[in-house]
Amino acid sequence: MALLSPDILHGYQHKITDHQVEHPQTMVFADMGLGKTIATLGAIDTLMERMVVYGVLIVAPLRVCQGVWRQEAAKWAHTNHLRFSTILGTPDERVRGLMTPADIHLINFDNLRWLQEQIEFRYLRKGRRPPFNMVVVDELSKMKSTRVRQGAERGKAMLKLLPYFPYRTGLTGTPASNGVQDLFGQALVIDGGQRLGTSFTKFRSTYFYQTDFNGYRWAPFDKSKEQIAEAIGDITINLAAEDYLEMPEKVVNDIMLELPPKVRVMYDKAEADMFIELEGGHQIELHNEASKLGRCRQMANGAIYPEPGVPKWEQIHDTKLDALEDIVEESAGQPVLVAYAFQHDAHKILKKFKGAVWLSSKTSEKDFLQTIDDWNSGKLTMIIAHPASMGHGIDRLQKNGHIIVWYGLDWSLDLYDQTNARLWRQGQERPVIIHRLVMGGTVDEAMRMALAAKAEDEIGARKALDAYRAGMTLTSSIT
Repeated sequence: MALLSPDILHGYQHKITDHQVEHPQTMVFADMGLGKTIATLGAIDTLMERMVVYGVLIVAPLRVCQGVWRQEAAKWAHTNHLRFSTILGTPDERVRGLMTPADIHLINFDNLRWLQEQIEFRYLRKGRRPPFNMVVVDELSKMKSTRVRQGAERGKAMLKLLPYFPYRTGLTGTPASNGVQDLFGQALVIDGGQRLGTSFTKFRSTYFYQTDFNGYRWAPFDKSKEQIAEAIGDITINLAAEDYLEMPEKVVNDIMLELPPKVRVMYDKAEADMFIELEGGHQIELHNEASKLGRCRQMANGAIYPEPGVPKWEQIHDTKLDALEDIVEESAGQPVLVAYAFQHDAHKILKKFKGAVWLSSKTSEKDFLQTIDDWNSGKLTMIIAHPASMGHGIDRLQKNGHIIVWYGLDWSLDLYDQTNARLWRQGQERPVIIHRLVMGGTVDEAMRMALAAKAEDEIGARKALDAYRAGMTLTSSIT
C-alpha cells in the first residue's frame, strides 16, 4: 500500500503540529475525528529531527496503545520510520518493552506507577537517563483527578515523572466533561502547576463557590470559566469538529420504557426503603446512596447481583432486551453497535443474539483487530462493548455502521461522547442514529439529565477558551 503524503493533511492538523513544536508544554483540546494522532506524530518527528527530543513516552488507554499509534504512523511517509515498543502485559513483558530501543514507547494508564518505580530503579539510581524526554498523554481527561497530595495513583506517579519530561503534550476531545474543575488535574500534569497552581483546594476556592452544606457541590463564579481559560490559554489549542469537518447528521432517539408492575414495586421499595427482596429469596440491604444508585441501575437494565463481588446474577425482566430486539429487526441487517453497562447485560445480549461479538478488556490485540476488520467487511451485525472499552481506540467503524444503541447510559460525558464518535465522525456517509434505552421513572432518567447538564458545562468551557484565544489574536494584531 502506498504511503500517504503529509501534503494531504488539513490545515488544522498542521496547526496542531506547529503548536506542539512551538510549545514544549501544550494541551490540545480537539474533537474526535480531527486527526490529533497523526498531527502529534508529525510534531514528534520534527522535534526528533531537531534533536531536542530523543525518545517519547505515550500514555494512553490500552486499546489505543494496541491499535492506534503504531498503525497510524505506518500509513504516512513522514512517520513510518518511527520505531515503537509497547510496555504492556506481564511484568516481564513490560520490562522487555521498556528496555527495547525505540523512538516511541507506549504504556497504558494503569501501569504508570509501575513505570515510575522502574525508571527510578533501572535508570536514575544507576545514573542513567530514561529512554525518553517527551511524554504524550493521550486522553488527558483521564488525569482530571490528579492532585499533589491526593487523587488517583496514576496521577501521582505522573507528577513524580514530570521532571524527566521537559516536553509534554496532552490530548483530549472532552477536557471538561464533568465541569471546569476537571481542568485542574489536566493542567497540573502538563505544566506542573504553573497556571492553575498545585493546590486543588486553593484552585477550587478561587474559582468556585460551595452550593451545599456538605462541601460536595461547587459551582463556578460568573467569570471563572473565562479566567481559567485565560490562565491556560497560552499553551492550549482548541478545535471543534463542526468548525473544520462536514459532520454527518446525528439523531438521538430516546426510547422510553416501563418497568413491569412487579418490578416497579420492587424498584420503588429499593429507592424508598434502601431494601430489595428478590423473587429467588435473596434480601439485599442498601447501605448508602452509591449502593442504591448502582443496584437501581441494574434493576432498570433487567438483572441484579445479589452479592457484591460475586459474578452470579439474578434475572428480573427483559424489557430492554426486547427493545433491543425491536431495534435490530427495524435495522434490517444493518450492523448495530451496543454499549452495555453491566456484565449481566453482555451475557443476556450474547445469549439472545448469537452473531454478536463482545469486545472487552480481555479481548486479545489480534482478536480485537480482527473484529474491526470483520465489522468493516460486513461479516458482523453486532458488536457489544462497555463504554470504557469502546470509548477510546476503536476506530474505523464508521465504514460499515451508523447505528448505536445505549443499553445502559454512562455517567461519564467523556465516555458517552467518545463512544458515539466511533460512528459519528468524518467519513461517515449516513446519518448516525443513537438509540438510548431509558427506563422511565428510574435512575436512567437522572443519568440522561446529568449528561445533558455536563454537556452544557463542557460547551461553556470550550466557548470561554475560544473567546480568550480570539482575544489574544486580536491583541497581537493591534500591537
